[in-house]
Amino acid sequence: MPNLKNKQEVTVLLDKVAKAKSIVVTEYPGLKANLSNDLRAKMKELGAEITVAKNTLLKIALKEKGYDTTEIAKDLKGANATLFSYKDPVEAIRGLFEFVK
Repeated sequence: MPNLKNKQEVTVLLDKVAKAKSIVVTEYPGLKANLSNDLRAKMKELGAEITVAKNTLLKIALKEKGYDTTEIAKDLKGANATLFSYKDPVEAIRGLFEFVK
């Protein structure tokens, strides 16, 4: 039986998935706290949000919203962050790539 905390997290993720125009999952190990804060601020400017959630809970939310999780399940291993773009589906992805450079 899933615990209450996980159920609440899935509910939050369901809302984010429903509002998102694009979703990107990326690895983030080694990202220092100050860089993580900078990235979150940059994404907020671009109308996006980057969050960290358990891979299993993200898969549940995606599946409940009708996404085929067969392919993504292969890549959802380890520490991942998810970028939800709420305005322009591409602009936040460009911003993420610029940040990585």
